[in-house]
Amino acid sequence: KESFFIAPDGKMMAVPVVTAGSTFAAGRPVTLFPTDIVAQPFKFQYTVSRDGRFIVNNLQPEESAAPPITLIFNWKP
Repeated sequence: KESFFIAPDGKMMAVPVVTAGSTFAAGRPVTLFPTDIVAQPFKFQYTVSRDGRFIVNNLQPEESAAPPITLIFNWKP
């Protein structure tokens, strides 16, 4: 059994885990392969199939060419 995560440097990591009753133990993380993923919490950028293969979304969102909008509240001339 393993748990997978993206490290801050973008590498796909695996950590062996052992569970027994209410006991949980994690081993030492191992680098699997580099990715172009920027680690972001709650962003599903990869998935692992039952046979251990990965589907990785390396696409980064395109930057908007539109300038930012500034809102001013309670402005009185």
